[in-house]
Amino acid sequence: MSSTLRYIDPDLEGPRRTEDARDELIKSLEKLVTGYPPKRSYDAEECRGLYSGPTSIAYLFLQISRSHPHLKIQGSSPQDWADAYLSGKRTFSAVTSANCGVINEFLAFHAVHATTYLDDTLDIQKLVAALRSTLEGEQHESDEWLYGRAGSLYLLRLIRAWSPSSARFIDLLDIPSKVMKPILDHGPSWPWHGKDYLGAVHGRIGIITQVILSDPSKAAHPVIIQSLKETLDLQDEHGNWPSSTNGSHNDLVQFCHGAPGFMIALKGIEPHLSFDPSLQERVVSAYNKAQQCVLKKGLLTKEPNLCHGISGNALALPKPWRGSFLDYTTAEAMEKGLREGSYIPGDDAYGLFCGEAGRAWAWLALVSEQERGMIGFNDV
Repeated sequence: MSSTLRYIDPDLEGPRRTEDARDELIKSLEKLVTGYPPKRSYDAEECRGLYSGPTSIAYLFLQISRSHPHLKIQGSSPQDWADAYLSGKRTFSAVTSANCGVINEFLAFHAVHATTYLDDTLDIQKLVAALRSTLEGEQHESDEWLYGRAGSLYLLRLIRAWSPSSARFIDLLDIPSKVMKPILDHGPSWPWHGKDYLGAVHGRIGIITQVILSDPSKAAHPVIIQSLKETLDLQDEHGNWPSSTNGSHNDLVQFCHGAPGFMIALKGIEPHLSFDPSLQERVVSAYNKAQQCVLKKGLLTKEPNLCHGISGNALALPKPWRGSFLDYTTAEAMEKGLREGSYIPGDDAYGLFCGEAGRAWAWLALVSEQERGMIGFNDV
């Protein structure tokens, strides 16, 4: 394999599935629980909501418990592991309009805890009370997915999907609409730290996706329509997008910035655009064009992960191609790549979006019969 600065030149024989995907899933999970086992307490810097840390791993195992409840990892079930990663003491950061996304440990923990123990209404009450503090704007408020209100929408949707009894309480208080209102008021662009980002994690397409998936009727909202059309216009001739509206480089091809994140987002919202066939057709066309970009430049040299690596890019592709990409993330390929220097080591060995937990999710998505989406983004 010859390498460039950012990606490996593709050496794909064609669409195929990795035959031992289930074995790779088990290897990944065993590496995860061995390298980062549950603890009695966690430092504040470890606890980063669904992005990284014990709550993110608990949510991974909770997902596995629903589809593979009898899978054993070192003798314990996925539900046992989810319980173990939720049980340790952790320090919570404040919930504000600038820190209310999926990375917020307080919100993510109570959302995952509520979906694990379905009769625990205290989690819902705490989460709703905290979200009310995000409705008033502050100097550095955020609407994006990782740190902002779009992430709040995902967490509310997670609870509504997994706990119908809790959903009734949330809907009675009209919390999703109240969280959504400032997002729509601030559009059609939502600057974050001074930049009008476009991608799934910090930008327009991530916000648009969370709004539409949380309330499909909002797909026809003028702000959403305008922002989506403007964002589609910025796709380049190779199928990629710049990281921001004033960005001069289109060289990032990852879930965070670029075509893979757009593909995952567009696939999720396309069914809700049937009221405008021409826009729906534009979305399909943009998706297909982006796929060619990912196939050409999506085998990244960063250590495989969901946010900035091959594992996340694989999730953007149809299943036949997904296995071809994930062949580059097997335990053997990982060991060889890191040893020989063809992979650049990451700085988060075990977290969901930048570490081993995310690689396990990608393998789970490959072995699952149903489409899984990106965990924490459009899996519910």
